[in-house]
Amino acid sequence: MPKKNKYGGLNVTLIHQLREKIEELKEEKNFSTNILSAMPDGLDIVDQKGNILFMNDYFLKIFRKESIGRKCWEVYRDDKKQCKNCPLKKPIRIGKTETVEVKGIAGGKTFLISHIGIKLKNNQKALLEIFKDITERKKVQQIPQEQKELEKKPKKLRK
Repeated sequence: MPKKNKYGGLNVTLIHQLREKIEELKEEKNFSTNILSAMPDGLDIVDQKGNILFMNDYFLKIFRKESIGRKCWEVYRDDKKQCKNCPLKKPIRIGKTETVEVKGIAGGKTFLISHIGIKLKNNQKALLEIFKDITERKKVQQIPQEQKELEKKPKKLRK
């Protein structure tokens, strides 16, 4: 029970401590918000059923706020189907990171998606997903393979 002074009011020291704590919490929140806003990659949080609970600014600009609450595969996947190797098909393990390469996202792009099991404040398990667009990297990696295939063909068919 908070101490009260002889006039029935809260102790001035306690009020001062509460104000300091509130300021600390505001600073921590601003710090976290700034980090999420500065990320050059897409980031979201999805619940165990695939519902999007949060998106960072990068994703909000692309997919819009209306995407929150919808199934992630309905928003991101070109075919609107859950990924074959979706980590949500298994129980979420807190602190465990799993990374998968997924094609056919946001208009035919390829992403490397890291999934990290987290626990929300209501004790609900969820996945933090970080999306790294690797479309251009995959195209560059494909060039040597195409050159090898071309070299295998007879000279007459190379054109």
